[in-house]
Amino acid sequence: YRSQRANLLRMLDVIHQLAAGDHSRRTDPAAPGAAGQVARAINALAAEQEQRSTRAQQDKDHLISLLTLLDHTNEIALATDNMDCIRLANPAAARVLDRPVEQLLGKHVDHVLHQPELLALYRQAFSASRPVSAQIALAAGGRTLHCQATAATIYNGPHYRGTLLLMRDITEVARTLQMKTDFVANASHELRTPLASIRAAVETIKE
Repeated sequence: YRSQRANLLRMLDVIHQLAAGDHSRRTDPAAPGAAGQVARAINALAAEQEQRSTRAQQDKDHLISLLTLLDHTNEIALATDNMDCIRLANPAAARVLDRPVEQLLGKHVDHVLHQPELLALYRQAFSASRPVSAQIALAAGGRTLHCQATAATIYNGPHYRGTLLLMRDITEVARTLQMKTDFVANASHELRTPLASIRAAVETIKE
């Protein structure tokens, strides 16, 4: 009787510790009879809770790392929930959209993104099987930013959880490409006259 009572007390203690969040405690699985069956069930429950707690902590660490990265990157990042309301916005997005992060969170995406091409890309992600991308000119702070925008939907199994929108500022790249295009066009125009003269001279010599 004393042994059974001691086993029950140990099991109750483990159950209380589980309820308090300590998943490392275990009971004696070698206890005789029904007490042993209950002890093994408690141990299995404790092991499962410990694994879940470990995974939850890992997910939390990954999320913190991701948020830290987004806070320090120049890439514009917005994430919405399944109702198209913004749940995540980094400082780069706040600067481009000219609103504090706190004023972006909870807002419907239609009330924040006013660029038709950007909204069209956001909607296009719903019917696409993979992330969709496009180059978009975005008015911000009195100037035009050329962005490489990518939208990807987020699913938990079959359930839609939201959409992630990333935009990379490629204004300098676009400016360099335009300079190259302008240079080639100007060079072609400037070479036309001397080339015509040379051609005329060659034809004269041939004659």
